[in-house]
Amino acid sequence: TKIPFAVDSVSGIITTVQLLDHQASKRYTFHVLASDRGIPSYSATAHVIVVVLRSSVNEFSPVFSSPIYYATVSEEVPVGFLVTTALNATDADGPGGQFGAVFYRIIGGNGSLLFTVNETSGVVETA
Repeated sequence: TKIPFAVDSVSGIITTVQLLDHQASKRYTFHVLASDRGIPSYSATAHVIVVVLRSSVNEFSPVFSSPIYYATVSEEVPVGFLVTTALNATDADGPGGQFGAVFYRIIGGNGSLLFTVNETSGVVETA
């Protein structure tokens, strides 16, 4: 298996040769040989373990649990009437992370401003 690292033959510095992806591999283990040019030649090996930390980059988009949500509302309901609590989206970046929190807002189809959506819960009510 090819590893995404190179070792400088003079300095011994280990560098990456491609981007690391936490999703592809969380850990790499390999051995590095150091040898001299003496007579006799001596060598030693080092066991190297590289742990790939999850990046602080927003990697995933939120995904709704359903592509369409249906609700029926009487034309005479009061302001603040609960239309639906069913909106639900998750983000694979994780709920505890900086990029995993999901926020809701209405971006179209509400020209008369008849509805509101709670930014954090996704609850839709009449306005």
